[in-house]
Amino acid sequence: MSLKGLCNKKLLCMFLAVFLSALLFSGCDKGDEGKADNKDKDEKKEEISHDISFDDEGELEIDGEEFFGCWEYQNSERWLYVYPDATYEWYNEDGLEYGGTYSMEEDNLYLVDDDLRFEVRDGGIVDENNELMFASSLPDQMKEPLGQEVDVFCGTWACESGDMWVEFFEYGEYHTYWNDGFQATGTFTIEDGVLVTRGGARYEYDSEADQLSEDGQFFYRSEIPDDIRNYDWNNE
Repeated sequence: MSLKGLCNKKLLCMFLAVFLSALLFSGCDKGDEGKADNKDKDEKKEEISHDISFDDEGELEIDGEEFFGCWEYQNSERWLYVYPDATYEWYNEDGLEYGGTYSMEEDNLYLVDDDLRFEVRDGGIVDENNELMFASSLPDQMKEPLGQEVDVFCGTWACESGDMWVEFFEYGEYHTYWNDGFQATGTFTIEDGVLVTRGGARYEYDSEADQLSEDGQFFYRSEIPDDIRNYDWNNE
């Protein structure tokens, strides 16, 4: 083979090597780009679904515990009951008005069927019209005792941490108080001797120690301090 033929052959080999290298790097870039796209999609999915999840039994869970329970308007006799299963009910003096579903929008509760939003403020929840609702309970005529099984749970209990009190009533409602002034209301049932709140907390009674236990915490019979039950928000 002539010298000129050898040179041409070397040039051809060098060209092919450069071309294949370019293809290889291009494929890597596309792979990285694909990974980045998948990462972005995962982040978007997480952002969309961060307020809504499902428990082990497939039940819908909403991140918004501070809104759960019963609330009463400060300037009218109307009650809102917010449940952990993304539903709510409105009550007036005559009883149940209607119900609907809600969702969480960042830190706000959005009543879908009413197109109304609430935020936690001023010791309660405040709607878009700046109307305050405080933690309350339904009128007595709407309440029915659960039976003798509830008797051992009735009364006020203080958490061993010293910053929380819970008060259980015979008609299946409870009030929770925190030392920062925040209060909440909820409902419960009795299942095989265990008090189960609608939010999923399970309180077991120890008859020997006369105490309750819930998720590793112990509660003892107590009284709610007056400054906690009647928290003065004007001092905030």
